[in-house]
Amino acid sequence: MRPLRTILVFWVPLVAWFLVIHNFSVTPGQDLPHVRIPFADKIAHMVEYFVLGVLLIRAFDHSASPMTTKSDFNVSLAKLSVLAIIIALCYGAFDEWFQRLVPGRSCDIFDYLADCAGSLAGVFLYIADSKERRG
Repeated sequence: MRPLRTILVFWVPLVAWFLVIHNFSVTPGQDLPHVRIPFADKIAHMVEYFVLGVLLIRAFDHSASPMTTKSDFNVSLAKLSVLAIIIALCYGAFDEWFQRLVPGRSCDIFDYLADCAGSLAGVFLYIADSKERRG
């Protein structure tokens, strides 16, 4: 029962968030809202990938716990963090590349940098909170 709970609580939200990001990416440029707030698109990218970073490390952290499975599969939070960051950065790069195929969208290095900053912040905040909770 525990592995099913882990999948439902930690992995389903992660997969759903990947789909949310993809849905934003396939939206044509003319269908995006035009906001007059400076750097609103960069803020949106940072928030999107902040959530992705948190969900990635959270899913990895709760799946690598020995209490989750019958085996002693236990990986350090540092290694899990590196994996989460690599996946988030790769997905951000793919996402930006993919957007150039969508009408009215382009591949923007500054959007990617915002993705990177957001995902790094999400992972690092999770680590800080996790260390505080674990003592």
